[in-house]
Amino acid sequence: MTSRFSHNFWSEWMQNQTGNFFENSGFDLLGEDSQSESPQPEFMQPEFAQPDFPQPNYSQPNSNVPAERFLLQGEVESPVPPGCQFYLPPKYEHNYAYPLIIWLHGDDGNEHNLLSVMPEISDQNFLGLSFRGNKPSGKSNAGRTWDFSPWEMDRFEEHLHDTVCELRQEYHIHSERIFLAGFDSGATVALNLLQNRTDWFGGALLFGGRLFNQPNQVLESQRDGQGTPVLLGLGSHDHPEVMADHVAAIPFLKGTGIEVSTRMYEAGHEMTGEMLRDINYWIMDRICSPAAI
Repeated sequence: MTSRFSHNFWSEWMQNQTGNFFENSGFDLLGEDSQSESPQPEFMQPEFAQPDFPQPNYSQPNSNVPAERFLLQGEVESPVPPGCQFYLPPKYEHNYAYPLIIWLHGDDGNEHNLLSVMPEISDQNFLGLSFRGNKPSGKSNAGRTWDFSPWEMDRFEEHLHDTVCELRQEYHIHSERIFLAGFDSGATVALNLLQNRTDWFGGALLFGGRLFNQPNQVLESQRDGQGTPVLLGLGSHDHPEVMADHVAAIPFLKGTGIEVSTRMYEAGHEMTGEMLRDINYWIMDRICSPAAI
């Protein structure tokens, strides 16, 4: 497979490390994402006939998911820093290079929303990572939101970069299959990240976000999208200003060279089980398409 994305996501971080992680690790530094001789796990094949899921409750973890699948900061064997949540599939295969979903929560959410999000997307196909918003929401003690000022976004970008690189020392993450997914203000964060670092990500899924006109938000139209795919998802009963932002985002993103697809859902300003399942279908469709082989 010919790489469409550069590997500079890791290069700056590696320069600051002592020694070379790739030595004796089973990875080839020039092609670290090539698959091993072992067969691809069956669970990586997309299944398009699935039963309906109930709409997720983001305030409470999914009680059917064993707690050991989630590694919390402070646990002895957990590599995640404070303010992060990490999801590990129960049948994790170290020799397989996994796609990584970076989940960015909306207003009044937090990093623990991942406990409800990942099982609804897929409990096998991906590694999952989430971050705590960089600003209190003011609506609840645990609720967070995002500061879109250039300084805060630059700092978060660096934090995300370092966290993924640290995780990559412990887990086999496919560097060309890192996908952003966000709801509400988290979708806006994902758009900022994608615009600034298109070559870091394999694509983004943006649901119900105010993609423009956020306080201090800076977006510049630069044609360096390299055909990176983006899905814009929107509830048919969402707020008019959110709908207007999504309409405006289509020509903006296409003008930067990004490949845009859209979908309207029977929903309001919310994340539904259907939206979360579509994250799995959309990503797997791109991974398994002939163009990706």
